[in-house]
Amino acid sequence: MFSKIKMNRIAFGLFAVAIAAGFGEGAAHAQYAAPPPPVIYTWNGGYVGLNAGVAGGADAISETSFATTGSGTMTAFGGTGGLAAGYNWQSIGWLFGVEADVSYVGLHGSQDLTTANFSSIEHDSFQASWLSTIRGRAGYVWGSWLLYMTAGAAIGDHKYDGVINAFGIANPSGDVIKVGWTLGLGTDWMFAPAWTVKVEYLFADLGSETFTANVFNNKVSVTGRLTEDMVRLGLNYKLGW
Repeated sequence: MFSKIKMNRIAFGLFAVAIAAGFGEGAAHAQYAAPPPPVIYTWNGGYVGLNAGVAGGADAISETSFATTGSGTMTAFGGTGGLAAGYNWQSIGWLFGVEADVSYVGLHGSQDLTTANFSSIEHDSFQASWLSTIRGRAGYVWGSWLLYMTAGAAIGDHKYDGVINAFGIANPSGDVIKVGWTLGLGTDWMFAPAWTVKVEYLFADLGSETFTANVFNNKVSVTGRLTEDMVRLGLNYKLGW
């Protein structure tokens, strides 16, 4: 019986040693496992996205007629939101790309103006409801971060309405589509292989437009120059993933 008990203890001991050896080997393997491969941030390719933010606008006007002159600037603030699409080319740390977007801008401003010779009272209002841009982008990439500048063409609407009491009531007004230019800067963060989030500022100058009306066959002209600013947050999805 003694021999049998002794044999059982020896067998149990060998089993325990084998289990311990296997556990130790696994722990050593886990301890010295190779590190995961580094994340490679690739900006090449196309993308689509959404953006939203705040917008500001200024319509600087000057008015002339047969008897009066005057000038002033209307300002307005509102929200903006829209869609964007673009394509990037990355060369080592440098990035070049193109982007197009279309956005709603809710801008509406007005002013009351007394002309320079105090002979007339004028009420002006302007409105801008959308803006679209086509821009080039150039920037530098640090891993998951991109800092860029952008510039290109801008197109948007410019609506003006005036009521001028100048020896009769004149109502110069109109709704036109204007083409101008835009520039700005921004930063992009690639928080996942197919997703980026950006913060961007854009300035757009849509140039001048003249609106006219007649009072007793005398021409009243109001020229307005519309500029817009936008600060927006965007979320982009990189195509091809």
